[in-house]
Amino acid sequence: MKPDLYFRTDGSSQIGLGHLVRCISLSSALKPFFKIHFVSMQVPEGIQEELKSYGYCVSTISEEAEFMDRLRKGNFVVLDGYNFDAVYQRKIKSKGCYLVCIDDLHNQKFVADLIINHSPGVSEDQYEAESHTRFALGPDYALIRPSFLNRPESHKEPDSSTILICFGGSDSKNLTLHCYNVVKHFFEFKKITIITGSEYQGKNELNRLLATDKRVQYLEAVGEVQMAEQMRNVYTAIIPASGILFEAIACGTIPVSGMYTDNQQNVYSGFKTLHAFVDAGTFRAHEIEQAIEEIQRFKKIQIIDGKSPERFRQLFSSIISETN
Repeated sequence: MKPDLYFRTDGSSQIGLGHLVRCISLSSALKPFFKIHFVSMQVPEGIQEELKSYGYCVSTISEEAEFMDRLRKGNFVVLDGYNFDAVYQRKIKSKGCYLVCIDDLHNQKFVADLIINHSPGVSEDQYEAESHTRFALGPDYALIRPSFLNRPESHKEPDSSTILICFGGSDSKNLTLHCYNVVKHFFEFKKITIITGSEYQGKNELNRLLATDKRVQYLEAVGEVQMAEQMRNVYTAIIPASGILFEAIACGTIPVSGMYTDNQQNVYSGFKTLHAFVDAGTFRAHEIEQAIEEIQRFKKIQIIDGKSPERFRQLFSSIISETN
């Protein structure tokens, strides 16, 4: 019988969907080994349906005690969120569970058995953790959904007149609209693909603006497969330094990227050091303009080898063997 693996994470228009997407990426690699459960206080209905289509158990809770009451000795728990402090982690460990934390800040104490942080340049000595804690660090453990790793053999490289704008599932700052207002003045772009997520609140305003621009293809709340296809169909993409940056790099798309929240700092700095994207700073208009001018001079380098699911399967297989 497969052991139970619980993903405790949340997503909404306020906090974004990045934590959920990272957990979905990890779950796809671990599905052969576990019976998978997703437990959330906040999760969009569309993502609930997506998770159920994978055969996962999906539950919503109103307080953390409901989650703790479900846990049994021998369960595996993955936490991804900024509210799960060391006190919360100890409660899980006291249940006799194996604990995994997905992190991108290394700004607190961890009592986890395994810490996953796929940011470039991060090291174990940046963490305050237990002596037995294992680490899965850097792009070798990139949390990327399978569709972005499986490059079709017949894929044709897009020309440089195509660009994509996407700021994730919620885009609370409406940077989608802001970036389009810059890009629309660059008439060398013959096709502009704009993708917004299920929690995006600026749809009506954006639709009114796009009605007069025939270059634009506007898509909403696309699934994993379609998102990967659209990413491969454009030459470059304006995206934040979050999970979508990993996916763009894996697809071979030229990223124009920057940061606008503190939790993007480490990914932004790490990939900037590796010269993995065209730098758009904090997405001010003049920074976007300068980045667009630099696209043709950008040189792609391979950072993500596509083997992270295999590495996670090997890692968790050894953990299960040792736990047993």
